[in-house]
Amino acid sequence: MEKISECEEMVLVVVYRSRTIPRVKDILVDVNWLYGREWKAQTVSTFLSRLIRKGYLRTEKKGRDIYYYPVIALEEYRKSKLKELKEGLFENDGELLGRYLREL
Repeated sequence: MEKISECEEMVLVVVYRSRTIPRVKDILVDVNWLYGREWKAQTVSTFLSRLIRKGYLRTEKKGRDIYYYPVIALEEYRKSKLKELKEGLFENDGELLGRYLREL
């Protein structure tokens, strides 16, 4: 799985959290509200394009609207992030990572 930037991850999280299949304007409103941003539609579109290119999202056009769907399941993404954290910051020590998680 290709790494994504913090901003791309914000957009991806909004897509995962959406109760309906989101369009750019839905994602724009939600990401700005959730993260206190003031991004424009073009900025969000850029992050969406990158997520598509990296294999995290796909699109479907219905009429004039383009809808964004996750390609990678949320559980799979979470596991990947935890594995990356374990192998990096926690020097491949799963027990140490587990202790930190239990303290939260």
